[in-house]
Amino acid sequence: MDDSLSLLFENIETSLFSGNLKKTKLKYRKDVTKTLEKLKVEPDSKSNGKNGKIFEQGFQELGRLLGYRSENTVQDSAPDPWWFIDDTKVVVSECKIITEHIPTKYVRQAAGHKEWLMKNNIPGIGKDTSIITVFISNQTKLKSDARTFADNIYYLNQDALYKFAVSATNTMAELITELSERNDISWRDYAKRKMVEKNVTPSDLLKLIEKEKLSELPS
Repeated sequence: MDDSLSLLFENIETSLFSGNLKKTKLKYRKDVTKTLEKLKVEPDSKSNGKNGKIFEQGFQELGRLLGYRSENTVQDSAPDPWWFIDDTKVVVSECKIITEHIPTKYVRQAAGHKEWLMKNNIPGIGKDTSIITVFISNQTKLKSDARTFADNIYYLNQDALYKFAVSATNTMAELITELSERNDISWRDYAKRKMVEKNVTPSDLLKLIEKEKLSELPS
C-alpha cells in the first residue's frame, strides 16, 4: 500500500476512534452533508465574499473527512486551505466563488502561496516538499491581464470538485461502516480496492487537480 493511502487510513482511524465509534460514525455522515452543502454555494455579489468563505471552509473540511491533513490560517496574504497528500507532497489552494472573470489580484495571490508555505515554518513542509498550487472557482474564464501570473498554477472548477467530493465521501462513508478496529490490514486492503474502483485515491485527486492549467482558461 502506498504511503498516501496508509496516511489517509491512519488519519481516518485516529478520528473515528477518538470517541465512541458508533457516535463518531454517525457524526461523520452528518458532517459530510454539511460539508457538501458548503461546496455547492453560489456566487452572490451582495454577500461581500461570504459565500467564498463558506466554500473555503467546505474545502478544508472535505480534506479532513477524506483523511488528509487539511489546514488553513486567517493570516493576511496567506493561502486558502492546504492538504498534505503524503509526507512529501502538499496541495495549496486559492478558493474563489465570484461573479466576475478571474481577476489579476486573485491570481497574484495564488502565485505567492508556495513561497508563503515555505517561509512560514509550517510543520511538515521543508525544502524538499513538492507544493502544488490550485485555483478553485466557479468561474471558467480568466481576465487576459491575469495570465501573466498564472504560470505553475492549476485550475479546478467548483462543479468538478463537488462531483469528486460526493463520490469520495460516499465511498469513505461506506467504508467506515465496515471498520471495527484500528490497523485492520484486511479492512485497509478492502478500502484500497474500493477507492481504486471508485477513482477517489490520492492519485485520482492529483489527476483531477493537474488536469487543467489556469493559464489555459479562455478570456
